[in-house]
Amino acid sequence: SESSFDETRGGTHSLADQPARFAAAQAANNARFLDIESMYDGGDLSGKRVLVTGGNRGLGLEIVKELVAIGATAMLSAGFRL
Repeated sequence: SESSFDETRGGTHSLADQPARFAAAQAANNARFLDIESMYDGGDLSGKRVLVTGGNRGLGLEIVKELVAIGATAMLSAGFRL
C-alpha cells in the first residue's frame, strides 16, 4: 500500500510528508532511520577527500569548514555566472 511505501526498498518516489515518514519509522522501530550513528560515524574523516558542491558559500561553506576541522581534505565545486 502507499502508506507503507519505502523508497529505500526499490520504490520510485519518496514520502513527502516528513512527520508521517518519521512516525512510520518509529512504528517499525527502524534504527537505520531513527539513529544515524548506528549507520554513520562522521567523526573520523582524517585523510579522506570529500567533494562538496556549492562549497563557496552558505551551507556548503559551513560543511567545508567542519570537514577541514575534523581532518578531511575538502574539494569544492562551485558555479558562477558571467
